[in-house]
Amino acid sequence: MTPTATSLLDHLPLHAGDLEQRKALAGFTEADATRLAAAWHALEPVVDGLAADYVARLRATPGIGPQLAAFVSPAAMKRNVVRFVSQLFGGRYQGDYASTRLQLGFAHRRVGLEARFFLAALHRLHVELRRLLGSRLADPVEAARTAAALERLLLFDQSLIFDAYEHRLAAEARREHQRALSYAGRLEREVAARTAELERLSRTDPLTALHNRRALRAELDRELNRARRQSRPLSALYIDVDDFKRLNDREGHARGDEALVAVARALTDTLRTVDVAARLGGDEFCVLLPDTDRAQALIVAGRLADAVRARCPLTVSVGAATLEDGDAADPEALLRRADAEMYRNKRRARPAPIPLRPTG
Repeated sequence: MTPTATSLLDHLPLHAGDLEQRKALAGFTEADATRLAAAWHALEPVVDGLAADYVARLRATPGIGPQLAAFVSPAAMKRNVVRFVSQLFGGRYQGDYASTRLQLGFAHRRVGLEARFFLAALHRLHVELRRLLGSRLADPVEAARTAAALERLLLFDQSLIFDAYEHRLAAEARREHQRALSYAGRLEREVAARTAELERLSRTDPLTALHNRRALRAELDRELNRARRQSRPLSALYIDVDDFKRLNDREGHARGDEALVAVARALTDTLRTVDVAARLGGDEFCVLLPDTDRAQALIVAGRLADAVRARCPLTVSVGAATLEDGDAADPEALLRRADAEMYRNKRRARPAPIPLRPTG
């Protein structure tokens, strides 16, 4: 058996027992095989003419000819018919033979030839072969028996061809189903990724990439709940850039944006990963410090102010507040106390005007 035959038989799959069972269901016997092989000598001289006439009629048949013409030339079609007929009368109907019939089924499905057209074409070939057997075999009784054997073999052929046809159809359906599932999964992942990105953007300040006010409030609620459950301290820092309006007015908004980005970087470089830094809008920032009491929060505030001065010609005013018992009912109270202390510190400090770039 050729590698192709083995591959196709495994693909369905079919084995020798299946083939013998199919022959038995069709009533095809070894005597039939012997009879068909003996008739080949009478048909061989005229098989080329049979194939040429058959192909010409097939190509003229609506629904069959144009479809086949798109995939195979008349010469190749004629060779295929000669090969098909020679195999019918070859006397050997095992694995290699079965594989050729499977290939026919796969090929017909591949070119999109509907089963009804294939059946009509096969019936026409059967009629032509019966006519030739009647005219080429001298013994009418033997001609009739050979024609009956041919009919049983063609029934066996059809069982293989249509199994392959249906198998390919089912495989195509499975591929399309898998393709649809894959496409749906890809869309689902893309939607999930875009949704996550939109969620991230909705929580992020576009200029500084810090949390925005909405995200800060969600983090504040979460940290307040955790601090109460675990009886841990929680502090907040409120930060305002000193003399920011003057910087914007004298050097422009682009320069002001650069300064805000520098402040944001100073915060992220100084804080811990568990700390939460946010821009509330304009030149106001806020930081949540989990597991941090007031004394520790004041130390952090000093470090942040130093980090800002080291990065740009700006100063910041910082206020600190630590969680109190009444804050559970009003989470914003913690931020308001930090904000109030920031303004007290700003008034006490009275920072000198920041150096400005020369204009003009």
